[in-house]
Amino acid sequence: IDDWIRQALAGGIRQVVILGAGFDCRALRMKELASVPIFEIDRAPMITFKDSVLRNDAQPGSLTRVPIDFLKDRLKERLGSASFSTNAKTLFLWEGVTNYLDAASVSAVFDFFAGSAPPGSKVIFTYVHSDAINGLFPTAGLERLLNRLRDYGEPWTFGFHPDELPGYLTKKGIRLLADVSAAEYRRMYMPNAEVLIGYEFYRAVQAEVMTREANVDAAR
Repeated sequence: IDDWIRQALAGGIRQVVILGAGFDCRALRMKELASVPIFEIDRAPMITFKDSVLRNDAQPGSLTRVPIDFLKDRLKERLGSASFSTNAKTLFLWEGVTNYLDAASVSAVFDFFAGSAPPGSKVIFTYVHSDAINGLFPTAGLERLLNRLRDYGEPWTFGFHPDELPGYLTKKGIRLLADVSAAEYRRMYMPNAEVLIGYEFYRAVQAEVMTREANVDAAR
């Protein structure tokens, strides 16, 4: 994901929105982000807690943290009170969030991506294979993991099937650029660790907001 972010910035991205930011510290650790506005979106208690933990760390002047409840609030309204520009090419980063939402909430966020940033804006997100939600994905340890998540009160509630994702995004006006499985990105960055197994159902995606003309052509 860091490499995709660097590529997007080199390609003309002018602002970054990190949804469900949690303890994401890319604004602090990635020098490439120093020159662009960054908006971190998360629940108000999480933002308050993060601020308290990082209170002694220098915060970039370009960083704005915006509170939101993804199940109730509208992104457009929450960002509207900040300095988010709908005219600037934007990178949306949505990591580790979709699997905790519902279909309607996920759909609304993708509608926001396509409707609130110009063509060429990028979307990076992660998701779990839909078969994993019901414990049907063929991998060791899944049932134990799902039970633990339910015990924590954070069950997984949403996933995509990789075969269906390109069509889903196209209908939203978004073009799929890459959909990489855990096994694939391990081979890319850990080529000598073939014995590692884990989260085989987890995937990372890069996509792009299409022009209106491209969207019409794709829908035909």
